[in-house]
Amino acid sequence: MQRLTVLMMTVTIAALSVDTVAAKRGRTEIVTAYCTLKWREQSRKDEGECHFRQAFGNVQIWMGQRWAFEFPAKEQGKSYQRSNEKNRIIFTKEGDYKLTAYQGGKPIMN
Repeated sequence: MQRLTVLMMTVTIAALSVDTVAAKRGRTEIVTAYCTLKWREQSRKDEGECHFRQAFGNVQIWMGQRWAFEFPAKEQGKSYQRSNEKNRIIFTKEGDYKLTAYQGGKPIMN
């Protein structure tokens, strides 16, 4: 019984070590979300399925083959504004665009 306990502890410590290494390397999951993109100079907005990845406050968003966005944590409040809300995250590049990511999928509009 004592040997089994030591073995289980070894396996658990090894699993924690692997998870810590992956986190330090910035490996994160890319999730499917729903995004809306509104350009300041256009009355029309792009919207649809997008892919979202966040690691250590840094965010990357891809909307199909057309758009790719990067929001480095160190630039928040400088080159863009970020607003975390209950069901969405809004990224605003003043005078340029507003990108909204719904991580739970397409919102139901009333």
